[in-house]
Amino acid sequence: METIFVWWVWAVIAIITLIAEVLLPSFTIGCFSVGAAVAAVLSACGAGLNVQLIAFAVVSLVVFVVIRPFAVKYLLKKGKDAVSTNQDALIGRVGRLSKSIDLPSLKGEVRIDGDIFPARSVDDMPIAVGVEVRVVRIESIVMVVTPVE
Repeated sequence: METIFVWWVWAVIAIITLIAEVLLPSFTIGCFSVGAAVAAVLSACGAGLNVQLIAFAVVSLVVFVVIRPFAVKYLLKKGKDAVSTNQDALIGRVGRLSKSIDLPSLKGEVRIDGDIFPARSVDDMPIAVGVEVRVVRIESIVMVVTPVE
């Protein structure tokens, strides 16, 4: 194959994988984009196809193993700065029992911001109607609560 043609193939692969990374941000496909860019440079410099393929594989693997974990940690913000949504946003919230958690079912209802959710106590102890409770965790759709001190 002609060197110029191979260079263009690697460049197109790099651009396509970069566009795919932008559309599906997971910092996985972008690793191949970096590998393809290095292979394109090597091809333009006259390196053989075997060298290009090895460089593509090695650079893609190194970027995936070394750089991707930092990119995921700092750019996707899955850590403590992430915004809680859906049920996760209810953990730690305070609500008031609208139906007591009593024996024998140990199930009641808690009202949080106008919404009513099924509830049970964290220690399986009864809690009276009207008591303020804090959501400790969520099991399926049931709020596990403890009384607010």
